Amino acid sequence: MKKYCKECGMPLGIHPYLNLENLPLEPAKLREKIRTDLPNIPVNEVIDIIIWFNCRFPYRQKDFASTGMYHYLSNSKEKEIIRLKIERLDYEKKQTRGIGTILKGDKIIFTFKTLELPDLNNVRNISCIPIGKNTVRKRYSEKHGNHFELLDVDNRSYILIHSGNFYTDIRGCILVGSSFVDINVDGYLDVFESRKTMLTLNDILPVEFELEIV
Repeated sequence: MKKYCKECGMPLGIHPYLNLENLPLEPAKLREKIRTDLPNIPVNEVIDIIIWFNCRFPYRQKDFASTGMYHYLSNSKEKEIIRLKIERLDYEKKQTRGIGTILKGDKIIFTFKTLELPDLNNVRNISCIPIGKNTVRKRYSEKHGNHFELLDVDNRSYILIHSGNFYTDIRGCILVGSSFVDINVDGYLDVFESRKTMLTLNDILPVEFELEIV
């Protein structure tokens, strides 16, 4: 299965900061140190986190061990799973509004607003997708930049979570924002500060996670 950078979502094979030679130790020595220091955490998972650090702070690639992150990993015994829940609030004629909540375990760490198409029985390009659970993965494209793709949606493909303001910006995807505002004064509430909200989502959410729509 193709792996992706936890920071920007790019495939590992083409990412400029994902050369193992840039890690704090030579790969073989690093793996041995991880096995010794972090026996309860898979080696590849720790390396993924180190790679994420290199991507986010490329000017400190040799400084990972002194940042406190390695200390945090070596002292953590349990992983709390980060997941996303979207609760649909209002099904309107032209759109559906909701609230998104990012949870770490049972703790709420971020909330935001969502905008989708109306519920028209999952018809492509004119309807929101069905309620339920889906795996979501970080994705990058020139059009949307860093965003997210829902996998294995019934009878749909390329269902994304991306930035935008109006229901006319989507063909089944999910828009995000900080609040609802009628930006274009058409009588329908739009999502505000969408790009800012997407930056926060990309910062918090892992490369792959579960989404539940209710």
